[in-house]
Amino acid sequence: MDLPPRERTYAVSPELAHKLALRRWGYHGLYHEAASLEAGRGWRKRGFDQPARILSVCLEAQPEIAAVLGRRPITVTSGATPLEGLPGETNSGEIDPAVALALAGEAGLGPEGANALLVGGSGLSGLVATVCAWATCSPVRAVSAPVRAKFCSIACCWHQAPLRQH
Repeated sequence: MDLPPRERTYAVSPELAHKLALRRWGYHGLYHEAASLEAGRGWRKRGFDQPARILSVCLEAQPEIAAVLGRRPITVTSGATPLEGLPGETNSGEIDPAVALALAGEAGLGPEGANALLVGGSGLSGLVATVCAWATCSPVRAVSAPVRAKFCSIACCWHQAPLRQH
């Protein structure tokens, strides 16, 4: 499945986007598809005939949240690179481009050094000043492994009354 055009398109000229293959992709499509299928089965078993509205949360090293309607992705928090989306175990996630430029120029890291810092020395590990993973640095670690595994692969459905026609 593909994201809707408004979600996958960057605000650059279509020619440049095509030439450089610039678009939002997301990282965990298969995970979200499996979670959506399972949530949809449960939704139908409860007697709902409308498509399930799912918020799929993947807590991998590069975490991602996807909103899904039935089996169609609506939006996703990740983009084309680890510098878009949620902070990960070692990457900064969403960051103002001026910060990357300041790290490269004013901090003297250069482009490669700034990139290395933002994708390999930031995020959760950067915040706690040591290399760590979501499973060991999060409140989830206080629960048993089966509960932690279920938490880390959660997919939530929610029901809303049908929209009224005015």
